[in-house]
Amino acid sequence: MKKYAGLCAVLLMALVFTGGVAHAEKGGQDAEKGSWAYGARTEFKEQMQAERQAFMDKLKTDKEAFLADLKTKKEEWKNAREELKTEFWGKAKRMIGERFEVAVTNLERMQERVGAVIQKLEDKNNDMDAATEALNASKQKLEDAKAKLEDLKAALPATDTAITPEVWETVKTLARETKDLLKESRESLHQSILAIKDVVSQNQGDNENEQEND
Repeated sequence: MKKYAGLCAVLLMALVFTGGVAHAEKGGQDAEKGSWAYGARTEFKEQMQAERQAFMDKLKTDKEAFLADLKTKKEEWKNAREELKTEFWGKAKRMIGERFEVAVTNLERMQERVGAVIQKLEDKNNDMDAATEALNASKQKLEDAKAKLEDLKAALPATDTAITPEVWETVKTLARETKDLLKESRESLHQSILAIKDVVSQNQGDNENEQEND
């Protein structure tokens, strides 16, 4: 189990998330999974749900503030200088290629690695339902983000001369929606990794207890 613990740590650092895991999930033997399912497993799921809800609430609040600011700045764009339009167009192009597309590639790579770890632990008779559910949610949000990214690419004109206040608003809105979906995908992946870490930690604790009792 040590190799899985090390991999979990690497995956967590790769996602650039902070915070520890206070709970442990029991895995391994079928007999052990029964008592865990009715106790600490419920507590762990409740914690995950609470963290998810807090994340979504903040995302909603931030988006509302963004949309309010967008309306104000749209009026300013009616008299925008050509230099400002050129700068915006260039930044949008770079954001699509250097930020969003790179983020998609990185998330897909991480999802593949997490899925492989889940499968290996599942093959050893561990209950990986929580980790799998979170991973599937991450994959769905990433697919949504990729679709939104295609809409963004289509909305950005081929040249900066076609940037109007309406185009500016559409591009800004689609970029924000793409960004939020990528955040949701990464948050779900983070929760999947925490669920894996929980299973591994519990298995390590069980092994240490068995060694002490020998």
